[in-house]
Amino acid sequence: RALPLQLIEQDNSGPGAARNRGAAAAAGEILAFLDADDEWLPAYLAHAVAKLDAYPQAAAVVSGYVEHPAQRSRSAFWRRRGIDDGLFRLTPDTPLLQAVHRIAYMSPWSTAIRANSFRRWGGFYARERCLYAEDAHLWLKVLLNEQVLYSLTPMVRFHRENSALSRNL
Repeated sequence: RALPLQLIEQDNSGPGAARNRGAAAAAGEILAFLDADDEWLPAYLAHAVAKLDAYPQAAAVVSGYVEHPAQRSRSAFWRRRGIDDGLFRLTPDTPLLQAVHRIAYMSPWSTAIRANSFRRWGGFYARERCLYAEDAHLWLKVLLNEQVLYSLTPMVRFHRENSALSRNL
């Protein structure tokens, strides 16, 4: 069936503010974000929904990705940094580097989050027209309070061309 599409316009206040505005207008139970220069593989949404259905205790599911234009899966890279498939939550015993890697693995374009968890933790950081790492603020709050399901299965094509906002940071 056809899904309703709504175009929302606002002044440029950074990616966090734009994503928060879209999330505020969303009526669904799961939120997923896609940057204009990246691509979900055809089964991404079905994969995310199936994982969240199978793990009702998970606030979000984060999927692996293929780096473009090299067409290289980054799963081995993340495995070497301690990321594995399964549920994870930050605790006081989590080594700092593991926490950094877990947050770095999560990106808006590869993470589907339950709308109630997104709203509970305040959405993306949007103050001072934040242009970089606005998502890390949200992921840290989620990981400190809820479980996240990590999947290394590549479901997204991440474009590393010069148009990426973080390229020069």
